[in-house]
Amino acid sequence: FLGVSFLVALLSRQFLRVVSVWRKNEEERKAEKVRKIQKARFNQFTRNLQKSLEDLAKGRLAKAAKGFDELAIFADRWA
Repeated sequence: FLGVSFLVALLSRQFLRVVSVWRKNEEERKAEKVRKIQKARFNQFTRNLQKSLEDLAKGRLAKAAKGFDELAIFADRWA
């Protein structure tokens, strides 16, 4: 009986270690996915900002205004 109890305790401890490592890896995967999405959004935002500033510099005011409006909407959704 003592041997069986020891074996159960050992297996339980091992199972908890495996589950802990799995959870940590799962959280890291989710965090990495979020980082990739945030980076892609930021890159798109900066490209749109650059395009709007170029339109403003070239005197295309209506196009620049539309671009800045879209940036404000995007930033509001992103925040």
